[in-house]
Amino acid sequence: MEIVKKFLFAIILLGVIALVWVGTTFLFQSKDSSILDGAESYTTQIAKSFNMEELDKVYERSAESFPVSTKEFTDLIEGQN
Repeated sequence: MEIVKKFLFAIILLGVIALVWVGTTFLFQSKDSSILDGAESYTTQIAKSFNMEELDKVYERSAESFPVSTKEFTDLIEGQN
């Protein structure tokens, strides 16, 4: 009986924490989460496949417009470390 008196506060505190935990779990599970109407454009898939010709054109334009190629850039970064 002396052991129960010694740990009674800890047992009650553990019970209260467990009840709060179970209560908040049920509360958050009962709330419905939904996507706003305006957010659908951000969550839909752009395309099922990419047009590789267009991707190659973008790559060529970027290679022409940047002063340093991607290979040279990564070599320069690795050389600094």
